[in-house]
Amino acid sequence: MSIKAHDWFITELHPFDALNKTKCLLNEVFYSKMREMIHECESVLKNNPDATWEDAGFEYYNSSEENSSTKIRDFGCVLPVACSKYVDYLRDMDNTYSVANFGYKVLFIDGPKDRGYRTTLFKVLSRDDSYTKSLNTEEWCKDFSYQNYGDLIDNVSSEEWRRREKFWSSVHFSEDSDMGFTTFNPSKTEVILHFSSR
Repeated sequence: MSIKAHDWFITELHPFDALNKTKCLLNEVFYSKMREMIHECESVLKNNPDATWEDAGFEYYNSSEENSSTKIRDFGCVLPVACSKYVDYLRDMDNTYSVANFGYKVLFIDGPKDRGYRTTLFKVLSRDDSYTKSLNTEEWCKDFSYQNYGDLIDNVSSEEWRRREKFWSSVHFSEDSDMGFTTFNPSKTEVILHFSSR
């Protein structure tokens, strides 16, 4: 059986501590992108109150649907709400490509316990790779990717590769929710509170 476990991270933190650190880091990236999106939509709506996501440069392309030309205000009268709902809408669709598809979810599972201590594994699921790039710069977590075909990943010792092989071979891949717990990008309420306090 082929195993492909890319962009997984490992940490020695308790799962809930890992959750808190991950959310803080990822939310910085998320709110920066949301701020840019809201600003762009405000600019477009000043000139055209009936502007669509396409008018603002946030149209989406989906392999099973035509691209979107929905009005921005169809998602809500308050711009942070409309943008947040649209980002969530895109996050939850399969095979969707858009500049606005920067929503995320993070899956946390128990990691290997082979060295006498507990570890936590997590993976960011998003069309936007900014989140994974941010995590790669952190010292409290490190890459724990594995594949059982092709060459070893750079800078991974043979011993560490065997450790990863042993762990990933024992994991029974199933639906994300069956493997651990999941967290998502900020809700529309969190987005409203974040931008109303600025």
